[in-house]
Amino acid sequence: AVIEVLNHHKESVWNVTVTEAAPTLLVYDLSELQGSYVKISLDTHILNIGEVEVYGYVLGDFPSAFPTMSFAPTQLPAMNLALGKRAEQSTTAGDHTANKAIDGNINTMIHTTQMTGNWWMVSLDIIASITQIKIYNRRHVEHRLHGAVIEVLNHHKESVWNVTVTEAAPTLLVYDLSELQGSYVKISLDTHILNIGEVEVYGYVLGDFPSAFPTMSFAPTQLPAMNLALGKRAEQSTTFEEFTADNAVDGDLNTFIHTAEMTGNWWMVSLDMIGSITQIKVFNRKGVEDRLHGAV
Repeated sequence: AVIEVLNHHKESVWNVTVTEAAPTLLVYDLSELQGSYVKISLDTHILNIGEVEVYGYVLGDFPSAFPTMSFAPTQLPAMNLALGKRAEQSTTAGDHTANKAIDGNINTMIHTTQMTGNWWMVSLDIIASITQIKIYNRRHVEHRLHGAVIEVLNHHKESVWNVTVTEAAPTLLVYDLSELQGSYVKISLDTHILNIGEVEVYGYVLGDFPSAFPTMSFAPTQLPAMNLALGKRAEQSTTFEEFTADNAVDGDLNTFIHTAEMTGNWWMVSLDMIGSITQIKVFNRKGVEDRLHGAV
């Protein structure tokens, strides 16, 4: 099989031929290759693949003159932009540092030492479109968060949205926002110790910080590459029974695609945008790995 990356004009910008006789998993590391489609072609056998993952970053939308394929673009899922970013807080008790609220573990927590003047803040390290904020309170002392002010700040550190916690003892706070542009999330509390389990900030990347605006007192951190192909619609040359093209981008390694012919087979996914592709993973169908040999 031949595996290709195509740009938004559907011109090939990278390709590789599968030379392994019966590969289970193929991994190709790329150097921020700009592309919009991934295509797999095979002229010597049925095309039969388990899953295709395309990791990278969003660079921009399709120019309006270039529709994605024969279907409408799909929206990328909002991602937790705060996960793994560095954070700061006013004071720290023990080892309950500011980063414990963005480590992906709701069983760790932050903890300040003062009863007044407390704050915690995370920089998203980008200009973002924020769609939702979730705050997991520390268990058993939920009352401490009553009266806290939650804010979104822009890259100038000016408040663009805020809300005061009025619940007496909330376990989980969820705020749905309408694509609010922001770069920081700050939580302030002047009536008690600040003690939170986890903060999640969902949304999309709009752009980098202007060079004149450093994030906080530390260097920006890189967002993790995401699977840009997950959930996108795909097409293939022919389809055998219910083994449709979207089975290769459904996140399930136990489903697979299956063409109906022995020659002229292809499968293609549109990322629905211009992406910077850093890695492609192709999970072969189990038990018939030899079919992918020679794919372009």
